[in-house]
Amino acid sequence: MYKIMKKAQSQRGFTLIEMMLAIAITLMMTTLIFSTFYIVNSSHARVAVINDAKDYAALNMDSINRLVVNSEQIKLTDPVPTDYTKLYYDDSVLKYGTGEIAFEQYKLADGRPKWRIKSTYKGVGLMLSVRLDVYDNSTSNLSDVAAHPYYTLTRSIYLPNNNEEIVGTGSDLYYKIPVF
Repeated sequence: MYKIMKKAQSQRGFTLIEMMLAIAITLMMTTLIFSTFYIVNSSHARVAVINDAKDYAALNMDSINRLVVNSEQIKLTDPVPTDYTKLYYDDSVLKYGTGEIAFEQYKLADGRPKWRIKSTYKGVGLMLSVRLDVYDNSTSNLSDVAAHPYYTLTRSIYLPNNNEEIVGTGSDLYYKIPVF
């Protein structure tokens, strides 16, 4: 009877080695699961920011296209006559004319705009090439901004109503809106 009771008692619990092995396996699995969630979460955040930059660049490009596609004449340098409408960026906001805003962009917590835009226009014949370099104000300092755009969008716009060839390059655009 003593042998039977001893055998029953020895099979009731876990040994120290079994407990240590279970804890080690649990720690390894927890680490793997946590790192997987971390990688997925950070990847999702990066993709969301890239998509936001693409959307903002596309909004700017569509606004530029809408404003100049039916223009009568385009100048890439400051024209002497004052009957041109200026298209420019002021504090990363696309403006035209005497300061009309094409659309607003959202601001960071410190009041700065989320995205900074550097525009470059190049004219060849009746084609206007527009390049928009998008910089992220929340993650880059000003020294990095000049060297590394976060996203770049380039588009060529055909201007069939333009009555003279566009030549040169510039960061501001001047256009005449035709009378319909």
